[in-house]
Amino acid sequence: MKAARGSCLPSPLALLPTSLTLLFLFLSSLYSHAKPVDTNEPTCNFVKEICNSVENKIPLATGSLISAQTIEENLSNDDKRSFEHLLGHALRNTSAVHFISQTFVDVISQVMQKAAAITNGTQPDQSLLKAYGTGSRGNTGYSGPSLEAIKYALSANGNIREKWALIYILTKNRYFDDVMTPLAAQANKTGDMSVLESLGVNGSAVVQRYLDVYATKNVLDPSEKYSNGIIDFAFEPFNSWVRFDFDGPENTWKGVRNSKAGGCGTTDLFSNDPSIFPPLSRYELEYQCNSTHTACKLIWEPGLLCYDIVNTPFAAASASSSSAREIPGYLARADSLGYRHVAGPSGTTANVLQLAVLLGMGGEEALALLRLAMAAWMIPTDDHSFFEIMLGADSFLPPKFRLAMGMEDLGQLMPENLHIGNKVFLKTDVWGSVGQWLQRTDGKRLCSVMTPEARSYLSKLTGITC
Repeated sequence: MKAARGSCLPSPLALLPTSLTLLFLFLSSLYSHAKPVDTNEPTCNFVKEICNSVENKIPLATGSLISAQTIEENLSNDDKRSFEHLLGHALRNTSAVHFISQTFVDVISQVMQKAAAITNGTQPDQSLLKAYGTGSRGNTGYSGPSLEAIKYALSANGNIREKWALIYILTKNRYFDDVMTPLAAQANKTGDMSVLESLGVNGSAVVQRYLDVYATKNVLDPSEKYSNGIIDFAFEPFNSWVRFDFDGPENTWKGVRNSKAGGCGTTDLFSNDPSIFPPLSRYELEYQCNSTHTACKLIWEPGLLCYDIVNTPFAAASASSSSAREIPGYLARADSLGYRHVAGPSGTTANVLQLAVLLGMGGEEALALLRLAMAAWMIPTDDHSFFEIMLGADSFLPPKFRLAMGMEDLGQLMPENLHIGNKVFLKTDVWGSVGQWLQRTDGKRLCSVMTPEARSYLSKLTGITC
């Protein structure tokens, strides 16, 4: 593949040890023939028109409230939380979640390492520190800014909290943007995608994101950059419900969540709490407990303790127009379906899936697996609820994977067997794990307080009597 015109950039594959290059090519090949997702993101010039509208959201946001039976119907708030934690822990046990979590951190880390080496000669270890070394003890699962802890988290030995904590930090410090922007700018200038393609990324998607971010920073009215712009490479698309977390364009909606007065609270958990699954790693324990291995109170700041959800409509009724009716907002819709709410539609889920699209992992089955990993990661940590994670992912997935707004919503998390390269992940394995957790003492108690319809659905889904 020819070098970019007018570029003196070295060959990217020559910048990594052979073993890393071969691993990266193998992982990238798993997605090279994957069916891309048509997210139905509208073509829209956000510099000249309002693209962030109520009307274009997926799922539909303009309809009336839906009152349907769901898996959490009639459960107390405590029981909803217990059921969702059980679900998340069961998903953490699955090969599907282990595989996609490891694959994602491998691919994005190697892309950044190679991109940084091409653009400014940054060494691989230094790139890891820049990408993942800016977290804090408030980040659940973060095991510290040391290279040793970061490499452990990225390895097969790192647990799900440790891996995804690094990715969360990356979405906040925008190091991905730092290393990809020069390459995207060069490709846009020359029309040559060869350097981007050599990284295994989706070159056209990366260049389009670069152009969107550039326009937001340099052309769009600064007052509209959050409400009607694309502020970074991982930012949620215009048709995502995550946009409802924040104030919309002028004279539209107010954000569905407010930051708690005084900032985020910290969890009541101690490092040795038996409810933490898996238990803290050595690196998590050392970082939380100031380099000791004794039990300590954790300083994690979950989404539940950072935000208050407010009951604000997506559109207000107008006295001057009979057709301008009030459109119920997020809280009203969650309550109507009986779903738990924690921190609003999941922006982190949308950020991860957007990064996956840029990385060339945008096939529908890979994205569905990533959504499964988001549920396994963030539900047990009280960062988001099941409903919020599904809403954060829906705009990236085709209809067969989206919320049904009813009892079938849970099954939509893994509605069919998923194929990634030569690997097959069976839905019976995923739901079988949930069934096994339902056989535990708390699972049996939860079954006993569910509606007959919910018990019947869970029994059919998991193959184990609830």
